[in-house]
Amino acid sequence: MRDKLSHPHPAVGDGERESEPTPAVADSAVFVKADLRGATLGDAVLRRANLDGAHLHSATLRHADLEEASLRGANLMEADLSTARLGLGDLRDSLLAVANLSEANLAEARLAGANLRGANVSHAQLQRAELCSALLGGAVLDGADLKDADLFAVDLSNVNLEWAEGIEVDQLAQADIFRSTDLPHGFEKSETLRQRIAECQTAEAEGEDPPVWAE
Repeated sequence: MRDKLSHPHPAVGDGERESEPTPAVADSAVFVKADLRGATLGDAVLRRANLDGAHLHSATLRHADLEEASLRGANLMEADLSTARLGLGDLRDSLLAVANLSEANLAEARLAGANLRGANVSHAQLQRAELCSALLGGAVLDGADLKDADLFAVDLSNVNLEWAEGIEVDQLAQADIFRSTDLPHGFEKSETLRQRIAECQTAEAEGEDPPVWAE
């Protein structure tokens, strides 16, 4: 059974002035595999909602509250999630290519295996986010806070990390693909990181998987 997004408006009687639209509210609702392509859900309250496998291509979710929501395998390609609250959310294996996640709160979100190619993740909060095996090729990470984020086996091809915040050398060395990656200022001096990038590039040139990072 599909839950409906509720809009808690009072009825408007004759001669009464219609109130401004209020955000949709659907806490803990279930929208598994729902077709919400192009939907306008800005400011919607969807805390702990189940949107696994939902089709949200080009949907507007600007400033939506999706704290602890599950969006596993959801299609969010080209969706507007700017300033959305996705902390502790489950976005594993989701499609977020070319999505707008600027200034979104993704702290402690689970993004393992997610496709974020070409996404705008500038100034997003990604502290302690799980990004293992995520595809970040061409993503914009200017001002993004990646403190303590899990970057194991991440694809960082064509990513500029010069203005990303909170990254440590040992954290970045967990990544697998560094093709045309711009490192944070000063990181090029790290022998650990130079060796890691060299071995990953050698493995890629030989058609092999990069060796597992071991501190």
